[in-house]
Amino acid sequence: MARRLRTMIAASAGSALLLAVAGLSATSAEAAPAQPSIVVAGPAVVTATPQALTAGATTLAAGAGAAAKFYPTGPVAEDALVIIPNDDGTLPFGLTQAQVKKLAALEPAQRDVALAKLIGTQPSATVTATSMSAAAPVATATSLGGHTYSAAAVWSAPWTGDNIWGYDSTARVTYSFNVTAGTNQQAAGQGLGYYRGYNGSTLGTWSAWYGLGIASDGAASGGSVPWGSVLAPAQFKAKSTIALHLAFGSFWP
Repeated sequence: MARRLRTMIAASAGSALLLAVAGLSATSAEAAPAQPSIVVAGPAVVTATPQALTAGATTLAAGAGAAAKFYPTGPVAEDALVIIPNDDGTLPFGLTQAQVKKLAALEPAQRDVALAKLIGTQPSATVTATSMSAAAPVATATSLGGHTYSAAAVWSAPWTGDNIWGYDSTARVTYSFNVTAGTNQQAAGQGLGYYRGYNGSTLGTWSAWYGLGIASDGAASGGSVPWGSVLAPAQFKAKSTIALHLAFGSFWP
């Protein structure tokens, strides 16, 4: 059954500091999972074209492969949640390192319930997956008005959107964007996505940019990108396709 995921207004995204949660001791009332159920990845150690894509992934954006990043996690379970920290070292949704420590000692179903209580999310249809934990409520929150962007005739720096909590490995994020009505502008877009594994390994998570098509005056564009069991902000890039003209508009999520 299709299900919604979790998002909230994001802080700035990026790489950050490695937090090893493996080996954290649980309280006497809890049994720690064999592998941590939640890990903070990073810092990104590779900038290169990914060598593998998850099944059904959309095509990497032209020229975007060089900007792909590999976030090491070490061996993790398939249902482990990977957190990508913000550029300043803080965590999405305002989570603290102490909270992550406690969550890491819980089984995935318990982790989801505890995490939902911490971040207080609300439903949204921006992100979808094929299944959901019976113990966790459907939860996301998105900015209804979208996020504004501007772009010249070269790719912009990343614009940060909502925080996204992907429930499981099937999670996908659907980006959409437009240009300001009545301006005769045109813009190409790229959305950041994630997938786990490198040449079949499970030692980390890749981020990569995926093409979202071209939006023009009166016609929005967008697309679905892989996300998986990742907690991180959505990010968007744009480029005006008309030489010497700027493009302005909004993007979601």
